[in-house]
Amino acid sequence: MLYQSVRLLIGFFLKMYFRRIKFSGMENIDESKPTLLCGNHTNAFLEGVLIAANYPNAKLYFLARADVFNHPLAAKILDKLHIIPIYRIRDGYNALDRNKDTFNKVTQLLKEGKHVIIFSEGDCIAEKRLRSLKKGSARLAFQAVEEGLEDLQIIPVGINYTGFGKEGEDALIQFSEPFNANDYYPKSETEKASSLNQFNNRLIEGLKEAVVDYPVEDYENINDYTQQRRIAAILGHRNGTGSEPGIAEERQWVADYPEGVPAAAPQKQRFLEKLAIGESNLLLPIFFIPHFIANRLTKKVVKSLDFFQSMEVAFRMVLVLVWGLVFTTVLTILVGGKLGIWVVLFLLYFLLYRFHCNNRPLH
Repeated sequence: MLYQSVRLLIGFFLKMYFRRIKFSGMENIDESKPTLLCGNHTNAFLEGVLIAANYPNAKLYFLARADVFNHPLAAKILDKLHIIPIYRIRDGYNALDRNKDTFNKVTQLLKEGKHVIIFSEGDCIAEKRLRSLKKGSARLAFQAVEEGLEDLQIIPVGINYTGFGKEGEDALIQFSEPFNANDYYPKSETEKASSLNQFNNRLIEGLKEAVVDYPVEDYENINDYTQQRRIAAILGHRNGTGSEPGIAEERQWVADYPEGVPAAAPQKQRFLEKLAIGESNLLLPIFFIPHFIANRLTKKVVKSLDFFQSMEVAFRMVLVLVWGLVFTTVLTILVGGKLGIWVVLFLLYFLLYRFHCNNRPLH
């Protein structure tokens, strides 16, 4: 019950924080089969909630860094939210032994037909590139196969953001074609090391199809260039001269960069965009306070860009709701104090907020 409620609530706010959330390859998910989803990791806990809020069923469980389970109350809540701790070397060598319990729990969930997501790069880094994979995903899959789960499907999941640390970006998630973990299971102990590498190589193939991978060299200039192309493409779409850009388009822009293909000139924004938060800023004063406080709190609490966006979403969810309650209550008192009026104003507040979020200036 808690998982479903939080899932719906977070999904609502994520659609306000991001300009667009797009999922592709959903046809590759077979709800009837046990599934290990293996994703890249660029944005702390945001990837997990993004996928959970849009996944076709409630059988999804997550592996997350163990240090967030240190407080007993937090551990209980996270357990109710289908989150399972995974221990890393930085948690201490003794803590690594506790991964046996984690692997056993995940294996049992997979035997029950559940779906589990693990972020195969291990550490979280806010960059648009695919990094080398840890072997935890392969080890987990092989343990499940060893215990008789011969139909375990592995789905590479590419999680892409058009930018980090600011609202109004796009989140583009792609599920690649699945493969069977049993096909890579070692036939003998001597094949174990090579089998782990073969599994990871197949996983990388799937991730490369789903992740926009920026070259390390000239990363910042390429990112600036693709952002210009993105803005021009979005404005062109809004004016009826093209489609919304996605993973394929951004991958092509990265390929275009060395050739010096010029970015198209930005097109004029629509009047409604200006009304929302352009030159007139008519709606901005209503939502400025929760946005400002959320941004300042995040800057004060979070020192790493890798966690910035995730924490800002969390703060904003709470503050937008609190501010909406306060703002509409004050307005209701001013116009007569009727409950019906408050309900109408509260609904109008969120409709305006949705409009405001969907028409923010592009950057």
